[in-house]
Amino acid sequence: MSEINHLTCLLESQVEQRTEELKTAHRKLLQTDRLASLGQLAASVAHEINNPISGVLNLSMLMQRILKEDGIPPNRIEDFRKYLSQVISETSRVGRIIKVKNLQRENAILRKKLTRNYSFHDVISKNSKMHEIFNLVRDISYLRSTVLIQGESGTGKELIARSIHPRKISASSRATGAQGRAGQFRRACRCARLRNR
Repeated sequence: MSEINHLTCLLESQVEQRTEELKTAHRKLLQTDRLASLGQLAASVAHEINNPISGVLNLSMLMQRILKEDGIPPNRIEDFRKYLSQVISETSRVGRIIKVKNLQRENAILRKKLTRNYSFHDVISKNSKMHEIFNLVRDISYLRSTVLIQGESGTGKELIARSIHPRKISASSRATGAQGRAGQFRRACRCARLRNR
């Protein structure tokens, strides 16, 4: 009996150690994903703001040519003001580009969170009952039994069926039809039409 207890303790210890290793690996993966996302944002922002910054540089050089030792020649004041206005416009454009890129990045992060936390295949829900259904679907998707899904019209029965029997489209399955789990075919049947006959 003491040997069994010893083995059980040893196994529990190994499971805890492996769990910690997996958690550490998961944290590193998340950090790597965030860094990659930040790198993509930086590259995208640098690419987008290159044009306005080049414009500001060119306008600044034109303004420098207009500017003389004793100031701006009276006949060039209007040109100088026009160039200065364009510098202000291009500088504002850089700020707007950065805001848009930040919003795009936040949007992508929120979409990932939404998908990870509230979705199952093509179905999205915050409802705890739906999450119970998602867990049930995960469990039965490995079984070879026939599954009947019932519910009101528009409740997502077809989406749940696709989650259980995902279509695998390849060259061979296109020829034979869409196959679901374990080589079985998925067939949608509108039972309301059957009752009316």
